Amino acid sequence: MATDPSGAGGVYKNAAMIRFERAFSDPVPALRAIGAAMVAESQDAFQQQKFGEEEWEPRGTPNVMGIIADFALGRKEPLARRFERRPALMDTGRLRQSIAFRVTDNKALEVGTTLDYASALHYGGEVESEIVTQEMQESLWDWLSKSGAAHKKQLGFLLNKKQVGQPVTTTVPARTLVGVSDQTVDDIREIIGAIAQGKAYYEGNGDG
Repeated sequence: MATDPSGAGGVYKNAAMIRFERAFSDPVPALRAIGAAMVAESQDAFQQQKFGEEEWEPRGTPNVMGIIADFALGRKEPLARRFERRPALMDTGRLRQSIAFRVTDNKALEVGTTLDYASALHYGGEVESEIVTQEMQESLWDWLSKSGAAHKKQLGFLLNKKQVGQPVTTTVPARTLVGVSDQTVDDIREIIGAIAQGKAYYEGNGDG
C-alpha cells in the first residue's frame, strides 16, 4: 500500500497488489499446489533415501521382520532383499503410495498417511512382526537347514517353541517421511509467486 496521491490522506492499491489479493482471495488452489509439492518431495525421499538433508539410516540385516512376513505369506524362503541394507522403508511400495494431502474445511493443509505403522517409522519406535506360527517355523527350518550356519545363528531364535503365537518386537530408527525442508520452502515460494502472477499450478496428488 502507499499514500493516496490525491492528498486525501487515504491509501491506494497498485495493480500488483490488486492481482495478489484476487489470486489469494481463495487460498485453496495455493494450498493444493503446495500439498502436491510436499507429497512429491516425500515420495522422492524413498528413492533418494533421505528427506531434505537428513539421510535415512540403512535397515538392519538380516531383515527379521521382513523374513517373518515372507514366511507368513507362505513363501518357502525369504526374498533376497531381506539381506540388503538399502533401500530402507521400501518393500511393497504401500507406504510411499499412501502419502497424500488434504485441505481441511478451515483452509488448513495436512500432509501424511493413514497407515497405522507409519508413525513409528517416521518418529522411530517399536514395531511388531506378524504372529509366528508353527507352520511358519517349519518352513523356516526347512530353509535354514539348507542355507548355512550364519543364517541359523542369526535367525535360529525364531524356532523357539515359546515364540509360537507371539510377534517379534524390534525398535526402528526415526526416518523423516514428511515435513518442511529447505526444498519445501523453495517450492512454496515458487508456487506463491506463480499464482500471484496468474499462472496455473498443478494441484494433483490429494484426497480432497
